[in-house]
Amino acid sequence: MGPIIRAVDATLSGSRLGQYLLHEPIGQGGMATVYRATQTSFGREVALKVLSAELSGRPGFTERFANEARILASLDHCHILPIYDFGTDAGLTFISTPLAGAGTLRARLTGVPMAPAKVWRCLNQLADALQ
Repeated sequence: MGPIIRAVDATLSGSRLGQYLLHEPIGQGGMATVYRATQTSFGREVALKVLSAELSGRPGFTERFANEARILASLDHCHILPIYDFGTDAGLTFISTPLAGAGTLRARLTGVPMAPAKVWRCLNQLADALQ
């Protein structure tokens, strides 16, 4: 059985995970919910990706999430968000990254054609990061 995909989960909003105060959810994937959060030790806003509680108890999912964090932490490129932190608190596993203010590529793909120069810039950055 594959990951459970559900509506964006706001249940952790207002909670603390270690040094992070969670605010509203900003994204949802098959394995995790991403929250806007404050890293209280530095007073900075971050994106905190929290592995779903349902999946953390299933075999292999915590390891898969940890592998994702290790792989991302090994990458050093201006077009790839760096990992600030990885950990577990209160039985929840999380990855902390900078909060990208520009939004997601998915949000930019609105069905309205993008200007060619913008498309070219996005594709160049994506190709550069993948290389």
